[in-house]
Amino acid sequence: MTVAKKVFKIKVPFSLEEYRKGYRYALSKYTTDEVQFVKMTREKSIDKIITETHKVLNLGKRMPFMVRKVIPTAACMVEEFSTNVDSIKITSDGVSDTFEHFHQTTDIKQNDLNVNKERTVDTVTVANTEHVIADEKIKILDKDGTELPVEETAKIINERLDVQKNKSAKDLKIDERLKVNEKNIKNTLGISETEMREENSKKTEKNSLGKAHCQKEKHQKYEEEGHYTTTKYKNMHFDESTFKMNIDTKVTTNEHFKFNTDAPVEVIDFRTYFKEKMVKVDDRDYSGNFSERYPCVYVYKFVEVEINSKLLGWISKEVVKSLRDSMVELTRDVIRFHKEWKNMKEEELDKYEDEVVKKFMQSK
Repeated sequence: MTVAKKVFKIKVPFSLEEYRKGYRYALSKYTTDEVQFVKMTREKSIDKIITETHKVLNLGKRMPFMVRKVIPTAACMVEEFSTNVDSIKITSDGVSDTFEHFHQTTDIKQNDLNVNKERTVDTVTVANTEHVIADEKIKILDKDGTELPVEETAKIINERLDVQKNKSAKDLKIDERLKVNEKNIKNTLGISETEMREENSKKTEKNSLGKAHCQKEKHQKYEEEGHYTTTKYKNMHFDESTFKMNIDTKVTTNEHFKFNTDAPVEVIDFRTYFKEKMVKVDDRDYSGNFSERYPCVYVYKFVEVEINSKLLGWISKEVVKSLRDSMVELTRDVIRFHKEWKNMKEEELDKYEDEVVKKFMQSK
């Protein structure tokens, strides 16, 4: 049994959201009759898009000449089962950065129900005033500081509550003995109004900082989660005991991301991988340290090919090399056609992708 496994890493000059759009566009644009869709489902939630595909791929043209010479033609046909999870950027609770707001100015003013602006006070008796005063130990002091009897206290309070139904609230008069100095008001913790205002000001500032920190955590979580794809392949000639191939892909801003594997990591520079260099594309310059000019993500791809055959074991390494070439080629397509996809909306991408799927859907 021969097992070839490797992790490839490419730095790409786009944000997570940009790469997601560009990848979908490039993948759809270059889908040919070598691919047949069996099934595709797309499920959207508030922070994720989960896409599942089942395809039949003809890898004959992508296999090295020596490989095609020694394997049956049917062995170039594989079934691909892929699950892709895209994280969607959240800028507020439950609202993504693609949320749109529409506002139309009209001549309609507030008070749509034509409610009378005159307010009245209705008296509702819920308890005997004297009992409430006694139970709650409400006290009113006379001008000389003497505590008034319960009956007189109740009378003063009832007079204030006994307002005619249609009397405006602004006409209410407050008994001088019920007035208090607002500056001396203290809450149940013994904090004065001034102290309360200072405390509230501190809380407001703290809440603002907390909100900003929360948004930062959400953005950081979004970037770390990134996009993840797991893909399994089933050869249509060899059974699984002879041929196995799995690919896991992670797109993240984490420069030090690691798969749970001991496979060696190969860092690839998309600019110099092929003979045709890619340094400047339209008005974008990728020379030098381009991460100083553009946001960047890292595309990690873990490839594992297992062939249980003494005669064909060497093919596993050739398959890994071919997959590496395809990975870099697709990455360069994302970069090359930036102008074509950069302004596309989510709905346009969905439509474009659906048209490709429909075109190459396997006939039943």
